[in-house]
Amino acid sequence: MVADGADYCLLESFEPTCPPGSVILMLSSHYGRMRVGRCLSRDYYVGCSADVISQMDHRCSGKERCRVSVPEPTLLEATPCPKDLVAYLEADYTCVKGITRETEDIVGLVRTSYRGVAVDDINTKIGGVEFD
Repeated sequence: MVADGADYCLLESFEPTCPPGSVILMLSSHYGRMRVGRCLSRDYYVGCSADVISQMDHRCSGKERCRVSVPEPTLLEATPCPKDLVAYLEADYTCVKGITRETEDIVGLVRTSYRGVAVDDINTKIGGVEFD
């Protein structure tokens, strides 16, 4: 299962959910004022944003579900945009077969394919998950 990237505006929540036996793997995430659209109606300070994939990995990757509300203080701290302007979250994830673990000391192996690009032999901590 691959979710298409979406925008989450002020007072909305990013709430990915994976089927049993699968966990979230964050693919990309930005927080700020990327472009005029559903979340921004005016072209004012557009283009300021921060890559927040590490914060979103910590909150969501390796879990069957998670919830991140906008605004989220840790994401707000990361953006270079003026703090008094409305920012939004842009996030993309996929579900991968995996087993969640209680400890974050487990090192996982990811074997999946995303848009034709094989991801294999990734030796990293992702929320304490062992991937098949």
